[in-house]
Amino acid sequence: MNRTALPVLTALLLNVQAGALCAVQAAAADLPDFTAASSWRGTLRFTVRCDRPDEAYDLRLVTGTGLLSADGPHLQLPLTDPDGHALNIRILNAASLAEQTWSGNRSFAFILTAAAQEWMRAGTYAAPLVLELQAVTQDERTSRASVIAPSPRQPEGFR
Repeated sequence: MNRTALPVLTALLLNVQAGALCAVQAAAADLPDFTAASSWRGTLRFTVRCDRPDEAYDLRLVTGTGLLSADGPHLQLPLTDPDGHALNIRILNAASLAEQTWSGNRSFAFILTAAAQEWMRAGTYAAPLVLELQAVTQDERTSRASVIAPSPRQPEGFR
């Protein structure tokens, strides 16, 4: 049986825009070893903490090479080994993340999956994942008022 080890993402990089009153904290990925004989499931968790409860922000997940591609409501995150072989995992229900404005303290948890029967060379696969956080001004909030996600409830698909 060909077994591919899938380690914790080697880099969770944080890009916080200057002047933002919110910051990403406690970012962690739980990624078990992947074997092609069965599907794989992991988690990505992080918390956004704000100085003020009404502080609004935009949040995006990107890699070092740019935006992640959408697969319906999910995002595709390609993990690669040193030789360039790719293993695609999906971040479930994360495609709409960048389409919303968030406010206040919030915890995010996403399920990561890889399909069975993706036969890859054994080795270490990794990807830099950037959590981009950008403050939203009061003027921008007014023009986006219909899409701001309030702090107390999480939208469907987010935990």
